[in-house]
Amino acid sequence: MKYGMNALIASTALAIAAPATAFAQAQQQPGAAQPQMEPVTEAEIKQYAKAEKKIATITQKWQQELNAVETQEAADQIREQAQSEMVAAIEQTGLSVQRYNEIYAQAQVDPALAEEIRSSA
Repeated sequence: MKYGMNALIASTALAIAAPATAFAQAQQQPGAAQPQMEPVTEAEIKQYAKAEKKIATITQKWQQELNAVETQEAADQIREQAQSEMVAAIEQTGLSVQRYNEIYAQAQVDPALAEEIRSSA
């Protein structure tokens, strides 16, 4: 069985965005404690957009290799490597993975922020 790119995207997105998912779910649950979000600065928007570009490049880089694997173990190794590179790419922009996830979560519920990020790309 081959493990394709969708598995890579899903696993790395879940691994990187897991805190963002939990955050987004907490926002949607009535009565749930909502963490205070720091406002997103112009510099962070640029850093986030740059990180997104790098993550897209990393995803493309590993696509062919992941499509060619035959075992779950090989797919897991590729996902780990891709995730590691994505974390490094985020950190190289000056953002922490936590802040990246916070901005991701905020952009999911704030169309104006999402548009600012797209404009910065």
